[in-house]
Amino acid sequence: MMTALFERINLQARQYPQREAVVTAQATLSYAELQQRVELLSASFKQLNLRHLALWGINSIDWIVVDLAAQKAGMTVIPVPLFFTAAQVRHLLSDSRTELLCILDESFSAPEWLLNLAKDMSRDEISI
Repeated sequence: MMTALFERINLQARQYPQREAVVTAQATLSYAELQQRVELLSASFKQLNLRHLALWGINSIDWIVVDLAAQKAGMTVIPVPLFFTAAQVRHLLSDSRTELLCILDESFSAPEWLLNLAKDMSRDEISI
C-alpha cells in the first residue's frame, strides 16, 4: 500500500518528534515542527477550495512546507522553473489552470514581471 509523504511525516512526528526532518544551511526543522507547519498551511489551503497551485522559488524549507501542505489539501502542485521567461510562465499557468501562484522569495528578488503576473491573476492577496 502506498503512503503519501505527508502521512509518513505524521508517523515520524509521532514516533520521533525531535528528530531532524529538514536541514538547510539556514535552519533545521524537527518532524514535529514540519508536521505543525504543514498542517496549519494545509488547513488554510483547504479553506480556499482550490485545485491547482504553482510554486516559484528556490529549494528551501518553505518550498517543502508549501508543497506538502498543498498535496495534503488535495491540490496539484505545478513547479515553475526559475529560468522560464514571462511568456513561458504565462503559458504554464494558463495551461495548468493554476488558481494560486506562490512566490517563495527568500534570498533573491522575484522578477518584477512575475510579481505583476501574480497580482494580475489574484482575486485576493494572501500572506502565508
